Amino acid sequence: MAAASQIHVQGPQYHGATTVQARKRQLILQLPNESPHHKTRPRTETADFRKFCQDLGFQEKFPDDILFMPEEVRGHQTREEWILQLMQEKYEERLSENDSMTSLTFDSLAALGFSYDKIQAILGRIPQRLRPYEETIYWAQQIVSDDLFHMQNECPIYPFNDASSYKVTSWPNQHEKTEVSTQDLTFVNMPGFSRGSRSVGNSIKNLTGFPKAGPGELMLYHATSHDSVAHILKYGVDLEKGKKPSDFSNGYSFYLDPDVDSCYDFAGRIKSAKAVLVFKVTEEDFTSTDNTLNLCDAKHKGLWQEVVKRHRQPAGVPKAVKKLQEEFGLSKPYRNYDVVFGPWCKNIDEVMRPKMPQLPKPNEHQVQYMVQSQELADKLNQSLKCVLFFPKSKK
Repeated sequence: MAAASQIHVQGPQYHGATTVQARKRQLILQLPNESPHHKTRPRTETADFRKFCQDLGFQEKFPDDILFMPEEVRGHQTREEWILQLMQEKYEERLSENDSMTSLTFDSLAALGFSYDKIQAILGRIPQRLRPYEETIYWAQQIVSDDLFHMQNECPIYPFNDASSYKVTSWPNQHEKTEVSTQDLTFVNMPGFSRGSRSVGNSIKNLTGFPKAGPGELMLYHATSHDSVAHILKYGVDLEKGKKPSDFSNGYSFYLDPDVDSCYDFAGRIKSAKAVLVFKVTEEDFTSTDNTLNLCDAKHKGLWQEVVKRHRQPAGVPKAVKKLQEEFGLSKPYRNYDVVFGPWCKNIDEVMRPKMPQLPKPNEHQVQYMVQSQELADKLNQSLKCVLFFPKSKK
């Protein structure tokens, strides 16, 4: 775990003061008659700076300690540097009073000045399994730095807007440690698509350099958003992000589609800018009878309908998922399979009706793989080969 003293914010440092108030007094005393910095660095005007901090997810009172300083003193650093430095100081000040500040919790983030909604967003973005490895200040500064980057570098329709359309392009070197290796990763910008208007598969199959499956391999696809691509690259595939119950799971899962066009159709449900992740996986990991429960198998007649019903219908809750092994003669408990394979449900709304729900009906033309093993999810981090970015809609 990184000690707080090892985390430094770039920019002018003023030593000897241990609290925000003491540092303010020292800054005023150290202010030179003519500072070159305040002429070249953006000043922090009161109303604009307060709104800027609120846009980043801080409480309204967060910038008070900085706005108290004379404008000339504020000019020593950019507003971004002041925000990161003030977070560091609040952390060190509270750490001397409360050891629990080191753990990433609601209370520790509130002590740094974040709003309720921002705290919920941060806790949602950092997987539970990664939180113990770093202190609160590390995660907080990483999130704020990411948000600052996106605020200052917004691309109108693509994350990497300088790339040619329909061209397999190497992922830019961003000098940032990621859970998913970007060394051999590529991306393609895909203009001119609306749901169902064109075939994604036909558009990419002849692209030079686009990944293709070899013997013993499968190409699988996952629909997501532009923002979620960045999160998956940084933290890896996280099954906790499933959250909502779906056809085959109570939420702890990651879905993959063997057909890129049906995957893109699913992306139509995503409200923000869309993307499709392209994975090249080992076929055995997804087809072995030891690891995969095939709901299309004739020997499991009726099992698909029961699985979907018990996950999708309000009254079906996990109540009977544990009984599936006994009822259908499965070789092990349902949750112990790494992968569940079967058709999409084509009448979800009718199945989930609170009153008089219908029985699930399979879509014979669309199938899906549901991963519910974190070990296999970690393998996917090494199997991601390309990202298809579809344009943001112009407002």
